[in-house]
Amino acid sequence: MRKGFTLLEMMIVVLIIGILSAIAIPLYMKVVERSRTTEALTIIRTLAESVQRAAKLRGNVTWDNIDINIEGTLENGSMKTKFFKYSIINEGGNQYYILAESAGPKKYAFEKHIHSGDIFPAVCVYNDPDGQEVCDSMKFKTALPANMHIVSPGTGLVQ
Repeated sequence: MRKGFTLLEMMIVVLIIGILSAIAIPLYMKVVERSRTTEALTIIRTLAESVQRAAKLRGNVTWDNIDINIEGTLENGSMKTKFFKYSIINEGGNQYYILAESAGPKKYAFEKHIHSGDIFPAVCVYNDPDGQEVCDSMKFKTALPANMHIVSPGTGLVQ
């Protein structure tokens, strides 16, 4: 009676594991990136609402006078988290935008504009194919309307 496996049987098992890994790992990475972007979109929506309130109540907006806590470190006027850098930028008067820039290898950003108290839809901005892949996977397909502008360099898409 034979005990153990032959070399051919072991090679077939390793080949099957390799094929399954080649399929599963990229799918897993896409799911992880999608969850990060969903978190960033949720944070910029909440930040936009907080900026809107602070602008209405206080007239100016800083990280100190908004009513939201983001776990991260405040550096040079931006809040850095593990995966994104969030900035609140005053475009003059009562016009602000929230910028969430990806800190990972895929370069893309989300912008949310607040003009005179109105909050506009989020814009996904990319300037390379990896960033476009993220924007497309989050259902950002429509070209930017003529009345909206983006601050980040690249192509802007709205949902």
